[in-house]
Amino acid sequence: MANALFIVAAVESLPRELAGVADEVTVVLPWGSLLSGILTGERGVLGPIAALLRPGGRLAILLSVIERDGHPPIEPDRLDSAFATVGLQARARAPATAVELRALGSTWAKRLGAGFAGRPSIRLIYERAGPASR
Repeated sequence: MANALFIVAAVESLPRELAGVADEVTVVLPWGSLLSGILTGERGVLGPIAALLRPGGRLAILLSVIERDGHPPIEPDRLDSAFATVGLQARARAPATAVELRALGSTWAKRLGAGFAGRPSIRLIYERAGPASR
């Protein structure tokens, strides 16, 4: 895709030049500090993600967390509130199916067993306030 941009950087240190460049940002089965930051609503993680989006831009997040992962549980209502503090409004949430997760072709999803019995997954969609830029 000619308009795709791939960056290798910690979310907390994304270049400021990327502010407002994206119509869509997708986070698929994060781990480590990105997962922790999302689950705890850490502004230092949520803010830079939100800053990437143009007005009307969408953030799609696919999460799968269980107790043994050592992270707080997924609490969609609390996440919606946390994302609202950085200018993103909740638009949709739905369980991710095993079929959908297999279609990703992700070895990480396969290793996690995401979407299978005992490991639920959820898709969350947020949108930046303002008119779409398209």
